[in-house]
Amino acid sequence: MRKENFGFTLIELLVAMLLMGILLSIAVPSGLTMLKNGRLSAAGYALISDINLARSEAVRTGQRVVLCPADSATSDGCRLTMVFGGNAEWQDSGWLVGIDHDRDLELDTGFDEPLSRRNDIANGVKVKSPSDAALWFYPDGSVRDINGQRTDASFSMCSSDANTNGRSIEINRAGSARIEQTDIVDATLC
Repeated sequence: MRKENFGFTLIELLVAMLLMGILLSIAVPSGLTMLKNGRLSAAGYALISDINLARSEAVRTGQRVVLCPADSATSDGCRLTMVFGGNAEWQDSGWLVGIDHDRDLELDTGFDEPLSRRNDIANGVKVKSPSDAALWFYPDGSVRDINGQRTDASFSMCSSDANTNGRSIEINRAGSARIEQTDIVDATLC
Protein backbone atom coordinates (compact mmCIF):
# COMPACT_ATOMS: atom_id res chain seq x y z
CA MET A 1 0.00 0.00 0.00
CA ARG A 2 1.26 3.43 -1.03
CA LYS A 3 1.55 6.28 1.50
CA GLU A 4 0.03 9.68 0.40
CA ASN A 5 1.94 12.92 0.93
CA PHE A 6 -0.10 15.90 2.03
CA GLY A 7 2.45 18.69 1.54
CA PHE A 8 3.59 21.17 -1.07
CA THR A 9 6.40 20.61 -3.48
CA LEU A 10 9.29 23.03 -3.71
CA ILE A 11 8.05 24.27 -7.09
CA GLU A 12 4.57 25.02 -5.69
CA LEU A 13 6.09 27.00 -2.80
CA LEU A 14 8.31 29.01 -5.17
CA VAL A 15 5.35 29.84 -7.44
CA ALA A 16 3.29 30.95 -4.43
CA MET A 17 6.14 33.16 -3.17
CA LEU A 18 6.58 34.67 -6.65
CA LEU A 19 2.87 35.54 -6.82
CA MET A 20 2.98 37.10 -3.33
CA GLY A 21 6.03 39.17 -4.35
CA ILE A 22 4.25 40.48 -7.43
CA LEU A 23 1.15 41.41 -5.43
CA LEU A 24 3.21 43.18 -2.76
CA SER A 25 5.19 45.13 -5.37
CA ILE A 26 1.89 46.50 -6.66
CA ALA A 27 0.29 47.19 -3.27
CA VAL A 28 3.15 48.83 -1.32
CA PRO A 29 3.71 51.91 -3.54
CA SER A 30 0.00 52.71 -3.68
CA GLY A 31 -0.20 52.32 0.10
CA LEU A 32 2.64 54.82 0.57
CA THR A 33 0.90 57.28 -1.77
CA MET A 34 -2.30 56.88 0.22
CA LEU A 35 -0.39 57.59 3.45
CA LYS A 36 1.20 60.75 1.98
CA ASN A 37 -2.19 61.95 0.73
CA GLY A 38 -3.69 61.36 4.17
CA ARG A 39 -0.96 63.45 5.81
CA LEU A 40 -1.44 66.27 3.30
CA SER A 41 -5.21 66.22 3.81
CA ALA A 42 -4.85 66.30 7.60
CA ALA A 43 -2.47 69.29 7.47
CA GLY A 44 -4.71 71.07 4.96
CA TYR A 45 -7.84 70.63 7.03
CA ALA A 46 -5.99 71.72 10.18
CA LEU A 47 -5.00 74.97 8.44
CA ILE A 48 -8.52 75.49 7.04
CA SER A 49 -9.90 74.95 10.55
CA ASP A 50 -7.59 77.62 11.98
CA ILE A 51 -8.37 80.04 9.13
CA ASN A 52 -12.08 79.64 9.88
CA LEU A 53 -11.41 80.04 13.62
CA ALA A 54 -9.47 83.28 13.03
CA ARG A 55 -12.19 84.72 10.83
CA SER A 56 -15.05 83.78 13.14
CA GLU A 57 -13.25 85.09 16.24
CA ALA A 58 -12.52 88.40 14.51
CA VAL A 59 -16.20 88.82 13.68
CA ARG A 60 -17.39 87.59 17.10
CA THR A 61 -15.05 89.71 19.24
CA GLY A 62 -14.71 92.78 17.02
CA GLN A 63 -10.90 92.49 17.38
CA ARG A 64 -8.15 91.82 14.87
CA VAL A 65 -7.10 88.18 14.86
CA VAL A 66 -3.74 87.11 13.46
CA LEU A 67 -2.79 83.80 11.87
CA CYS A 68 1.00 83.52 11.77
CA PRO A 69 3.89 81.05 11.86
CA ALA A 70 4.92 80.34 15.45
CA ASP A 71 8.18 81.75 16.75
CA SER A 72 9.04 78.35 18.19
CA ALA A 73 7.24 75.15 19.05
CA THR A 74 6.63 76.36 22.63
CA SER A 75 6.30 80.17 22.48
CA ASP A 76 3.10 82.12 21.94
CA GLY A 77 4.77 84.68 19.66
CA CYS A 78 4.78 85.06 15.88
CA ARG A 79 7.78 84.68 13.64
CA LEU A 80 7.51 87.78 11.45
CA THR A 81 11.16 88.16 10.50
CA MET A 82 10.67 86.54 7.09
CA VAL A 83 10.75 88.46 3.86
CA PHE A 84 7.19 89.48 3.07
CA GLY A 85 6.08 88.26 -0.32
CA GLY A 86 8.55 85.36 -0.17
CA ASN A 87 7.95 81.66 0.32
CA ALA A 88 7.32 81.63 4.06
CA GLU A 89 7.58 78.12 5.54
CA TRP A 90 4.99 77.34 8.20
CA GLN A 91 5.67 73.68 9.08
CA ASP A 92 8.81 74.07 11.21
CA SER A 93 7.25 75.43 14.42
CA GLY A 94 3.63 75.29 13.34
CA TRP A 95 1.31 78.28 13.46
CA LEU A 96 -0.74 80.35 15.88
CA VAL A 97 -4.12 82.00 15.86
CA GLY A 98 -4.58 84.77 18.39
CA ILE A 99 -6.34 88.02 19.22
CA ASP A 100 -4.13 91.06 18.70
CA HIS A 101 -5.24 93.05 21.79
CA ASP A 102 -2.61 95.77 21.53
CA ARG A 103 -3.19 96.19 17.76
CA ASP A 104 0.50 96.06 16.90
CA LEU A 105 -0.12 93.52 14.09
CA GLU A 106 1.57 90.61 15.84
CA LEU A 107 1.08 88.21 18.73
CA ASP A 108 3.24 89.24 21.65
CA THR A 109 4.27 86.51 24.06
CA GLY A 110 2.53 86.95 27.40
CA PHE A 111 0.24 89.77 26.31
CA ASP A 112 -1.93 88.79 23.38
CA GLU A 113 -4.24 85.84 23.69
CA PRO A 114 -3.45 82.72 21.61
CA LEU A 115 -6.59 80.85 20.56
CA SER A 116 -5.02 77.93 18.74
CA ARG A 117 -1.56 76.46 18.23
CA ARG A 118 -0.62 73.83 15.66
CA ASN A 119 2.83 72.36 15.97
CA ASP A 120 1.99 68.77 15.19
CA ILE A 121 2.35 68.90 11.42
CA ALA A 122 3.15 65.43 10.09
CA ASN A 123 6.75 64.70 9.16
CA GLY A 124 7.34 65.08 5.45
CA VAL A 125 4.65 67.74 4.91
CA LYS A 126 5.78 71.18 3.75
CA VAL A 127 3.49 74.19 4.21
CA LYS A 128 4.40 77.37 2.35
CA SER A 129 2.78 80.71 1.81
CA PRO A 130 3.92 82.71 -1.18
CA SER A 131 1.84 85.54 0.30
CA ASP A 132 2.66 87.55 3.42
CA ALA A 133 4.19 85.80 6.40
CA ALA A 134 1.04 86.42 8.49
CA LEU A 135 -2.62 87.11 7.87
CA TRP A 136 -4.82 89.50 9.82
CA PHE A 137 -8.56 88.96 10.00
CA TYR A 138 -10.55 92.11 10.71
CA PRO A 139 -13.95 92.41 12.44
CA ASP A 140 -15.71 92.49 9.05
CA GLY A 141 -14.25 89.02 8.31
CA SER A 142 -11.86 90.26 5.64
CA VAL A 143 -8.21 89.25 5.26
CA ARG A 144 -5.63 92.01 5.24
CA ASP A 145 -1.90 92.32 4.84
CA ILE A 146 0.59 94.09 7.11
CA ASN A 147 -0.41 97.45 5.59
CA GLY A 148 -4.11 96.91 6.36
CA GLN A 149 -5.01 96.41 2.69
CA ARG A 150 -7.53 93.73 1.73
CA THR A 151 -5.68 90.87 0.10
CA ASP A 152 -6.03 87.38 -1.28
CA ALA A 153 -3.81 84.75 0.30
CA SER A 154 -2.70 81.27 -0.63
CA PHE A 155 -0.88 78.31 0.84
CA SER A 156 0.66 75.32 -0.86
CA MET A 157 1.27 71.98 0.81
CA CYS A 158 3.24 69.08 -0.51
CA SER A 159 5.16 66.03 0.54
CA SER A 160 8.83 66.86 1.10
CA ASP A 161 10.02 63.87 -0.92
CA ALA A 162 7.74 64.26 -3.95
CA ASN A 163 6.49 67.55 -5.36
CA THR A 164 3.95 66.10 -7.77
CA ASN A 165 0.87 65.95 -5.57
CA GLY A 166 -0.20 68.56 -3.07
CA ARG A 167 -2.92 70.76 -1.66
CA SER A 168 -3.65 74.37 -2.42
CA ILE A 169 -5.54 76.62 -0.02
CA GLU A 170 -6.91 79.85 -1.41
CA ILE A 171 -8.33 82.60 0.81
CA ASN A 172 -10.25 85.39 -0.90
CA ARG A 173 -10.38 89.00 0.31
CA ALA A 174 -13.62 88.36 2.17
CA GLY A 175 -11.88 85.66 4.25
CA SER A 176 -13.48 82.55 2.73
CA ALA A 177 -11.06 79.66 2.32
CA ARG A 178 -11.13 76.61 0.09
CA ILE A 179 -8.83 73.64 -0.31
CA GLU A 180 -8.22 71.57 -3.40
CA GLN A 181 -5.91 68.82 -4.52
CA THR A 182 -3.40 70.06 -7.05
CA ASP A 183 -0.32 69.08 -8.97
CA ILE A 184 2.63 71.12 -7.72
CA VAL A 185 4.50 71.85 -10.93
CA ASP A 186 6.54 74.81 -9.65
CA ALA A 187 9.04 73.32 -7.18
CA THR A 188 9.66 76.77 -5.63
CA LEU A 189 6.10 76.83 -4.29
CA CYS A 190 6.68 73.76 -2.22
